[in-house]
Amino acid sequence: MTQRCLIVIPARNEQDTISDVIIGLRTHTPTLDRLVVQDGSSDSTQQEVEELGEMQLNLPFNIGYGLALQ
Repeated sequence: MTQRCLIVIPARNEQDTISDVIIGLRTHTPTLDRLVVQDGSSDSTQQEVEELGEMQLNLPFNIGYGLALQ
């Protein structure tokens, strides 16, 4: 049986750093799946993630780190 691993990246107002995080994960863990949980950001984090072509879940408002991970 093949196992898969998902890296969940909670993000809120991370437009300045999210690209570096995603590129770093692609470089160091290229075989793992990634999901950015957009936790109600009011900046351009969502657009940065879209431009990189990453999977993302966009929450309509901030629910906090713990709930975003769940």
